[in-house]
Formats: sequence, structure tokens, C-alpha cells
Amino acid sequence: MSLTISKPEVKSHVIGLCGPMDSGVHIAAQHLADRGFSHFEIRSANTSASGFETTDFFSGDHLDKWLNSFSEPQSKLVISGLSQILQAQHIKEVGGKIVFIDSDPTIRRSRFLGHISLDDMENLKPIIKNESDLAKIRQLHDVVLLNNGTKQNLFGWLDYLLNKEII
Repeated sequence: MSLTISKPEVKSHVIGLCGPMDSGVHIAAQHLADRGFSHFEIRSANTSASGFETTDFFSGDHLDKWLNSFSEPQSKLVISGLSQILQAQHIKEVGGKIVFIDSDPTIRRSRFLGHISLDDMENLKPIIKNESDLAKIRQLHDVVLLNNGTKQNLFGWLDYLLNKEII
């Protein structure tokens, strides 16, 4: 038995974003959405904003079918919050790029403490568990962005990478 991954019928521009909590992944995804990308956010290890179970969405040909459902021949999609190696591998298999966004742990801690609530504390357990897979995902990266500056710095680097067709 062999596994065959089909390439999408439409020419799609797929970018997978991942990185540790408070590294800037969410704001990067918002910026790309402002640049015309459809945004699919994985909210936890099992569910996503679109209602798909991520284990189903990233297995078999679900991602391919979803990409083919776009009517535009030049569909642009950003998938943020990757937390499992299978997700990153499948994005690469359909020709997508992986952007790993990182920042100094001290800076991430400062960002985190600036917006944490008691409700957030309860939701952290599955997020922290999934961050252990980020090292494996990072190995598949096409680009690593070190986000120790401002939002404008991050946006500038993203725009540069898009303009140079690196991502």
C-alpha cells in the first residue's frame, strides 16, 4: 500500500506560520490577511476556526480539496498556529512554505504578561504541551524570522519576503 499526495489543481500560495506563544504568529497572520490572504487559524490541537478537526484536515487530501474549493486561480492562504509535525509536512507537500517566527524568551514573557488573564491560564496546558513539537516543525522551515522588535519591523520583513517571492 502506498500513500499518494495529489497536488492542488489550482495554483495556490500557501504559507504556514508557527512559533512559540507570543512570538508574533497571530499578528503576522493578520498582516498577511490584510495583504489578501485567506486566514485559517488552528485554535488548539484538535479544532480550528473553520470547524475542521485538524487531524482530519491535514491528513489525506483534505487540504488539497479545500485549496481546490477556491474559485480564484491564484488563491492565497495563510495557516497559523501549526503545532504538529504532520500539519507542517502536509503544507510542504502541497508546495507551501513554512515561516517559523521566534523571539527572545524574555521578550515573549513580557508580551505574555502584558495580556494574560485567569481564563488564559486555564487554556495554556494544551498550548504548552504542543510547543514541544515546535522544534521538529522548525526543522522544516523555509524562513525563520526573529521578532524581537516592533510590529512594524515584523510587517516590513513579511512584506520583503512576499515581494522577493521567498514566501
